Amino acid sequence: MMSDHEFKAHVVDKIGTVHERIEDVAATVAPAQLQAAVAAGIREAATDPALWSAVLTAVRTQAKQEAGGWLFSGVKEVLNRVLWLLVLGFGVYLLGGWSALVALFKNPPVGQ
Repeated sequence: MMSDHEFKAHVVDKIGTVHERIEDVAATVAPAQLQAAVAAGIREAATDPALWSAVLTAVRTQAKQEAGGWLFSGVKEVLNRVLWLLVLGFGVYLLGGWSALVALFKNPPVGQ
């Protein structure tokens, strides 16, 4: 994963590469060809997996800072419980079929 500083340096590097290419192309080609060259540079920067990985990491970090870790830990806990319910339901289904699964949901075992 990239740190914020590495991410910013990566983006600046990509923008610098695009700018250099535009200057090189602008000196020798027509406006239509220049437009195509700019589009190709942007396409190259946008398809860089390292860039998107860094973007997702930065967004995740910002979201945690803004919303707080409690939000993400809460969502994780809910998803974990749903997963266990699915595993339990699948186990009951494998052992007793649909009738056992329906019976479990009609008369759930309650802690005593």
